[in-house]
Amino acid sequence: MLESADLIQDWVKLISADPMNHVLMINIIKNAAKLIANLIIMGSGILGRAVLQAYRKALDSYNSLVSIKNWERNVLKLIVSWAATVIIDQATSLAKFLQVLEM
Repeated sequence: MLESADLIQDWVKLISADPMNHVLMINIIKNAAKLIANLIIMGSGILGRAVLQAYRKALDSYNSLVSIKNWERNVLKLIVSWAATVIIDQATSLAKFLQVLEM
């Protein structure tokens, strides 16, 4: 706090000593304000890009997860279909075998 007060007192002394210093100080303050505004705008742009990139990455991860789930579902259907085919073929073979034995 003392540093801020000392700085303000130094500015008052500088401005009161020479009127041209007043203009100089105003220009310095304007430039500092412009610099701070530019930093805020640039920072918000960087933050916005980071948020958008994180959103895209999360969306890609979700799509990958959905894709894996669909793949698992398709593989499961294929296995069930294959197992059913094997069971039906074996039952048919057994029925034919039993028919041959009955003759």
